[in-house]
Amino acid sequence: MNRTTEKELLKRLSQCERIIMTEEVMHYILNHPQPKVSAKMLHDIMLLNEFGLSLPDRYIHSIWESSEKLRELRTKFARYDERTLFFSVLGDKFLLTNCFRKTSNKVSRSEIRKAILRRFLQTRQEGK
Repeated sequence: MNRTTEKELLKRLSQCERIIMTEEVMHYILNHPQPKVSAKMLHDIMLLNEFGLSLPDRYIHSIWESSEKLRELRTKFARYDERTLFFSVLGDKFLLTNCFRKTSNKVSRSEIRKAILRRFLQTRQEGK
C-alpha cells in the first residue's frame, strides 16, 4: 500500500469541516511506519467528523472528566492500538491534539499534558 502524501491528506481533510488538526497529528499520520494503520486512523477521523460524539465506545472514550472534556479516538488495526486525543471546541468542532501508540491500560499524564497545552496554544492562535 502506498504511503499517504501530505497533499492527499489535506484533500481528504478538506472534506472534514468539523476537524481541526495540529501539525503533530498530521505528522504522526503521514509518517506512521505502517501505511495501513495510517489509513485506518484517517478513516476513524472521518467517522468522527461525520458522526461526532455519537460514535460507539469502541471509537471514543472520555479520559478526563472536567470542563476540558478530553477524549480519545481509538484506532485498532491488527496489533496496533493508536490513540488520538481531542477536545470538543467551537460548538460542534473537534481539535485533534496529539497521537500515540497505546501500550498500557491508562493514558500517560505526559500525553494528557501535551493535549491540554496544545489546546491552549490553538485557542491563543485563534484569538489573535
